[in-house]
Order: sequence, then structure tokens, then C-alpha cells
Amino acid sequence: MNSKTRSSKFYSWIELDRAAFSHNIQELYTMRGPAKSLGLVVKANAYGHGLEQVAQCAEYEPLVTHLFVASLEEALLVHQLHTTKRIVVLVGVPGDLVSWAIKQSVEFVVYSFNFLQYLLDQATCLGFPVRVHIKLDTGLGRLGFVPSQVARLIDILIQHKKYIILEGCMTHYAQSGRADILGMQMQRSRFHSCLEQFSASGLSFNLYHAAASGGYLYMAHGLENFARVGTFWTGCEAPSSGEKTIKSADVQQENFARIGTSWTGLWKSQEHKKAMLEQYPDCSFKPVLTWFARIMHIAMLPKGSAVGYQGSFVTKRDSRIAVIPVGYSDGYPRSLSNTGKVCVDASGTLVPVVGLVSMNMLSIDVTNCPEVQVGDIVRVLGGVGRLSFTECAESAGMIALDMMTGISPLLPRVISER
Repeated sequence: MNSKTRSSKFYSWIELDRAAFSHNIQELYTMRGPAKSLGLVVKANAYGHGLEQVAQCAEYEPLVTHLFVASLEEALLVHQLHTTKRIVVLVGVPGDLVSWAIKQSVEFVVYSFNFLQYLLDQATCLGFPVRVHIKLDTGLGRLGFVPSQVARLIDILIQHKKYIILEGCMTHYAQSGRADILGMQMQRSRFHSCLEQFSASGLSFNLYHAAASGGYLYMAHGLENFARVGTFWTGCEAPSSGEKTIKSADVQQENFARIGTSWTGLWKSQEHKKAMLEQYPDCSFKPVLTWFARIMHIAMLPKGSAVGYQGSFVTKRDSRIAVIPVGYSDGYPRSLSNTGKVCVDASGTLVPVVGLVSMNMLSIDVTNCPEVQVGDIVRVLGGVGRLSFTECAESAGMIALDMMTGISPLLPRVISER
């Protein structure tokens, strides 16, 4: 991996592959089922990828119509990027930015009577209608209106229809794994029963979306027709012929696919990958994020030398120990001390991390790579194989999302057009 092959501006940076991003969007669109458009979740600094950079990539994707953020602060950041996509706040709370958001047509997920009334009060004072997605709690037990509250909710929505625009109705599945397919079906049945109540009262929504990665596997098969993906977890098998199945002809189909971590190209596990490929044999996802760094120093250490704090690694031979400016403050897991690996050349040669990972540095043993020099590029995390986030997270005793979102927002993000 020659030092001239990539940008020389940084010594530690995150690179986003825009071609991989576009590929993943196309793959997800082919599995969308009845959904007519896609929305991307870009919370948590776009899962560590960089909110600004992912929003920029999304501008090139006409299939993507919405960006979902966690907070009003994130909504403000996305708005300042002059995005053409609709912005939806997933976890909005009362605050100074609410009035600004209403006037800018930012959309709110509404999950309680208190928050709904707060938004209506703000909208009435401003003279602007507030755009909302009504969230129904069908079994997750977290945020949302439970089915018994829908009748009261309908009365309020009809009474205040002048100042409210019903953009969407949504729910979120608690389980989408193989072990609880009936639980997922029960939630979907509750969701559609609520939609029938809205419809009978003359209320309709522009978008209907649900969240469950396993459910996304059914979108092209006519069994479940789920429309919104939260996180890509393990795939689901179709229920046996003896189990009750909700047919798409019996209920309102979701028409919008909300995409969580799947746009990153992340496989949660080998089991998840296997289940996914069983449903979609031609499916392929490409990792979008790769973490690179440059070697800043190489020390020649004799046999018996301790490396790093507490001397947890001692050289067993005369060794070349390289140092890169990556540490646990940047998001590299300290649990990979003496167990992690990095890639030091274009052929994919892996070398071990030695010694304890420090706050801003880690050491790697390049004794077997005499051609490696100061300034050369190292692939720290990302890509496929041993350095994928899935495999490295398993080695570190973490989940891949934990590792990915833990990458410091201070590290530069660069979009690759390769």
C-alpha cells in the first residue's frame, strides 16, 4: 500500500466509498417490496461514518427521499448542509429548536400525548402546521401510542387538523429473529388494526413504515411486506404452513422503507449473512467505511524489550515495532491490545498489534515486513475479512455497531470516488 496511493493530508482518517454506498442503496431498493422510496437513518454521526459526508452521498441517490436523525441538534446540522432530502427527527423533545424546526418543515416522530400537545401549541403560536409521523407501540414497550390510546389520538388529530400534517404512521418491531416470528406477526397485526381505525375515521398518511431488519427479508416475497428496516440483524425464515400468516391483501401495505445500518454494508454476524443469502442468493453488500492511518515512527528493539504500558508485550527476537497515531480516544478498542491486527500493504498482509493500546497510539510488529517504512499507509479497520467491523467486534467482545459508532467524530472523513 504505497504512501502515494491515497491522500497525504492526514495521518489518521476515515474513508467512505461512495460507489459502495450507491451499490448498497440499489441492492436495498431491489428488496423494497411495496415501498416506493427509501429513507436513511443517519443518527449517531451516521453510524460513525460522518453525518456531513453521508448526507452528501445521499444527494446523489434519487431513490432516497428522507434522512432520519435522532435529535433536533442533528436535524439542524443536516439542514445546514442544504440537503434536498426530507429530515425526520426520531427522538424529538421540547426545546428551543422546535420552533425553528416547524418553520423549516422538519418532520417529528410523535410518541406521546404530551409531546403531541407541545408541538400543537408551538404550531398554533407560529401559525405553521407541524409535520408528524405517528409512532405506535405495538410491542416494543418503549416509545409510541399503544392501541388502546388510538381512539383518543384520533379525536385530537381531527380537532387540530389545521395545524398538523400527517406525514407518516410507523411502528418498530421488538423481535425479528427466527425464535419469535409469531411475536413479530402479532405486532404487525396490531399495527394494521390501528391503521384501520385511522382509515375508518377519515385519517390517512402519506407514508406507512415499520422497522425490523429480519422483516425486510420478506418485502419481495408477499408474506410480510415490511416496509422499514431499523437494524440489519439475523434473517427470518418463513413460518410453517400451520402458522397464521398475515397476507398483504388483508391489510394496508407499507409504502416506505426506512433503512438503518444496512446501508453501511454491515453484516451483524456470519449467521446473519447466511440467513440473508438464503432469502436473496444474489444479494451483496459492500462496506462503506474504512479507517486508515500512516506509520509515524519505527523503533528497532532488541530481543527482550518491553513494548507499551505495563510491559504486556515483550519481543521474542530483534524486532521492528511501528507506531501509528490511533488509540482508544479515537475509538480503537483497548480490548484489542495484543490481539488485534492491521493491514500494512496492498496484498493484505496482516501484522499484530503489540502492547496495550494507548490513548492516542498503538504499536504494531512489522518485523516480517522489511519494506514497510515511515509514512506508509495502514488499514486499521474496515473492508472485508479479518479487519471487517463484524469480525473485529467479535474479537473485542463488542457488537459491530458499538465499534462503528465509537469512532471519534474528530477524525477526518474523506469520500472516495473510486
